[in-house]
Amino acid sequence: MKPPFGFALVARVASPLVKLGDGPRPFSTLREDAILTALAGWTLISLFWDGITHNNETGQDSFWSAAHISMYLGLAAIGVWILIVLLRRQDRRPYQLNKIPIGYGLALLALPMAALAGPADFIWHELYGFENQTDSAYSASHQFLFLSGALLAAIPLAAAWQRRGVAPTFQRLFPAIAAATLVLAVGLFVAHLLSPFYAGGFVPTDAFQNDITRYPDGYAPGSNVDHVDAMAQALVHYGDRPWPYYFYSTMAAVAGILIWSAALVGMTLYLLRRWRLPLGTVTFMWSALGFLFAMIDEYRSWELIPVLILGGIAGDLILHRVGRFAPRPSAGRIFAIAAPPILWALYFLDIEVLGDGLGWEPTIWVGMLTSSAGVGFAVSLLAFPSRAPDRLDEEARDVAVEADERREAVGV
Repeated sequence: MKPPFGFALVARVASPLVKLGDGPRPFSTLREDAILTALAGWTLISLFWDGITHNNETGQDSFWSAAHISMYLGLAAIGVWILIVLLRRQDRRPYQLNKIPIGYGLALLALPMAALAGPADFIWHELYGFENQTDSAYSASHQFLFLSGALLAAIPLAAAWQRRGVAPTFQRLFPAIAAATLVLAVGLFVAHLLSPFYAGGFVPTDAFQNDITRYPDGYAPGSNVDHVDAMAQALVHYGDRPWPYYFYSTMAAVAGILIWSAALVGMTLYLLRRWRLPLGTVTFMWSALGFLFAMIDEYRSWELIPVLILGGIAGDLILHRVGRFAPRPSAGRIFAIAAPPILWALYFLDIEVLGDGLGWEPTIWVGMLTSSAGVGFAVSLLAFPSRAPDRLDEEARDVAVEADERREAVGV
């Protein structure tokens, strides 16, 4: 079997120290995966801690903040632990790459990337200063940190993917479930300013909708502003016409809901492609995201946490019940269509009862229920595509059709 390109490249560059070696690669232990997941969790919580300082304080002008130090210590601890795991399986020098546990090969890419991204982040801030809250998530150095962190967090999931068995217990699959949650959290953190459980969560409220009526808005419901231009023209006439506050705030909130629908369904279906998920998987993943994203605004929006907890319970029950009589692709399809509308129905109900009241008209919030179901269905088609006809079946069918046509031609 030809080794992966990355392994061959490392062996060639570092040939005095390492070689490919022969024989199958070993598996990591569940304990090793669990420790790596815990260290990745520490690093992720530090990232969200940094998000707290950037989103709730002003004057962030020091690279050596407590959150930054904690995050980089977490990355360093991950690197040390991975090195320990790798060296445990090396019994002689030069070191053999085939002794790297399955899944841990991601570290060959992620650790050098993280080692470069850290100094690059320091240099970036020295050159460009500290971006304001909106820009900071998108600087190049931060993006490389997010990517390397996500790759490191994914290692226990990659390791579990290659193990035998399709119906593990929750305890046995937990490092992989937690790893998937961490990867999902990193991805959603990049767009946290659109999150329905952060800034986007205030747009549908009655309080926010009432607040923007203070401004002349060309396209807000009930604004009583004359539509001098059509929508397309009004959007480019900023500065001399009523600014479409309602348009941009609503589109940002809608985008956040659709992004979260695709992400939550997508990661769940990704796991479902490999395993029959134990009861509690969806609840854990979605609940963890609820507590993490509430951190960013210092739990001012705490009332939204139950939405993801109850939505996760509903998703688990759908998979558990449907999975009893349907194969995984069908169960996944039903989950993808049903779970998002349930989640967002709970979301809007939560805003109405526990929040500042629901200010969106049914045109928007009912539309979000149907749109999220459509997004879930589209994601399910990617995760579980419909089976294409086998090439041999197609050839046999073509031969049969040609035979029928010949028989019709001679009148048989």
